[in-house]
Amino acid sequence: MALPGPGGEQKQQSGVLGGPDLAALVGVELGQQPGPAAHMLGPVHLDRPGYHHQPSPLVHLVLGEPLAGRELDHDRAPLVLGVEHLGLARLNVEFGDLPGAHGAGGANFILSGMLIAIDGPAGAGKSTVARALADRLRLTYLDSGAMYRCVALAALRAGTPLDDAAALARLARGLEIAPTAGHVVLNGEDVTDAIRAPDVSAAASQVSVHQGVREAMVERQRALITDGDHVVEGRDIGTVVSPDAALKVFLTASDSERARRRAAETDEPVEQVRTAQAARDDRDSQREHGALRRATDSTEIDTTGLDVEQVVDLIVGMAEERGLVGR
Repeated sequence: MALPGPGGEQKQQSGVLGGPDLAALVGVELGQQPGPAAHMLGPVHLDRPGYHHQPSPLVHLVLGEPLAGRELDHDRAPLVLGVEHLGLARLNVEFGDLPGAHGAGGANFILSGMLIAIDGPAGAGKSTVARALADRLRLTYLDSGAMYRCVALAALRAGTPLDDAAALARLARGLEIAPTAGHVVLNGEDVTDAIRAPDVSAAASQVSVHQGVREAMVERQRALITDGDHVVEGRDIGTVVSPDAALKVFLTASDSERARRRAAETDEPVEQVRTAQAARDDRDSQREHGALRRATDSTEIDTTGLDVEQVVDLIVGMAEERGLVGR
């Protein structure tokens, strides 16, 4: 395929995209108006050397409908095209069955799904930072801890003993949990606020120590993050749920700062929160399955004295350095 040349000729060439493939994208730069029409451009070659390692100005394309029914060469990277005299264009088309780039030293996160893992203890700022980061990068946010809170809430309502591992595992497997944007739905009920109650928080730490419960939740979490790009926060995302995450961050803060933040959320006395926090830290770090620990390849950020935007800026900088997002 080839774009029409200066003389209007059409010539089929291997590894060259045609005008119909780029017409909707040409000249569309970030925040800019469409530029020249596709027929004004020269050929766009996929086979030219060097683009895997030192690409010139890029057009990142997710080729969906334009290439439907055509044969794709799985030994090339159709999403990273070196194109001279063009700015950065982006088009998001939800097609997950196209071949990703390979042989270039990394995965194609547009197709395979990119995940940023945010782990850390209670009160370190995980939820607030993860939500803000997801909003900044336009990724899907998932609070894994909310799922354990749902199990805890269901157990408290059903009167299931929090030390009955077998019963809790059966309960967890039978729950319908749907974490959506800003809400958590349990068996058809919006429990976004209910799962944040202090008694549910305490129970969540207790039910999460059981292997059967963790296995059920980890399985669901992995299923949820299979498609698309996500920011996922929890305590074992980078170590258990997604050890191959593209970026792993471990947030922490001083004990007093963590207690102060949590007390502000729950309206409980700071010292009471600090005592409960110490007990939870001990359970989370000592449990046999999915223990709270920093992944060896994660970056630790002490959020004490930092506001949300400062922490998000640090993580976005890490993502940019790794080439996960555009600068």
